[in-house]
Amino acid sequence: MRLAPLVLLCACAGPTTGVSAMPIDAWNAWVYVPEGLPDEPVPAVVHLHYAGEGEGLAYNGELQRELTDARMIGVFPEGGGEPGDDWRVGRNKDDIQRDDRAFLADVARALRDRDDISTIWLGGFSKGGAMTYDMACLGEDVYDGFLPMGGAMEDWIFEDCPAAQRPFRHLQGRDDDRWPVRTEDDPDSSHKGIIESITALQDDPSCMDRSVEAGDCTVWPDCAADTRLCFFEGGHWEPDGFLIAHRAWIDAVSE
Repeated sequence: MRLAPLVLLCACAGPTTGVSAMPIDAWNAWVYVPEGLPDEPVPAVVHLHYAGEGEGLAYNGELQRELTDARMIGVFPEGGGEPGDDWRVGRNKDDIQRDDRAFLADVARALRDRDDISTIWLGGFSKGGAMTYDMACLGEDVYDGFLPMGGAMEDWIFEDCPAAQRPFRHLQGRDDDRWPVRTEDDPDSSHKGIIESITALQDDPSCMDRSVEAGDCTVWPDCAADTRLCFFEGGHWEPDGFLIAHRAWIDAVSE
């Protein structure tokens, strides 16, 4: 649901509230700042829609309410295809000319210039999740951590991930039939397994040999940064309250 437009303010540093467009070259990332945030800087979550929608998500009433409850700033970049949709990830997106890794790095750099943001986290759903994995593996080290949902590596498992290890929480529906937990669960799909994708991100893949269960999450405590796969009851969708859950984990790993 799209709300009535809020006052659009500049995306400059400062405590302005509502929705604003943050231009990045010829593109926009849409920033939503809730009212009632604390005086100190708060985390920002950069969320990638599966088809690259940005502005519509920034005005989505449910997402705005969750960001208000989570006391976070939401950032919704637009995709690089025509007309501003989807992400350049996997073979089937070779027709997108924009360098999405560079674009998302520029989004983070622009957010670093704001004085109301403490940390910056990249997440996304489905193809947005695949783009999050792409950045976690091959992107610049400009995000504090990663929050993919319902999407992992696309078309192939990367053999080398030079990006620095960052806290990583993948959220997945237990009944998701679109993205397999392991590649062998759906070997004919272009969607690669979540476990194999998480393993590929590690400097030392042997850290994945030992796991522990923590509530609904599988955690690999020997990895260089907090690494976990968390489940919810449902399928290939974004669960209610996912932004609030993001904030709880961000607070836990930031202590």
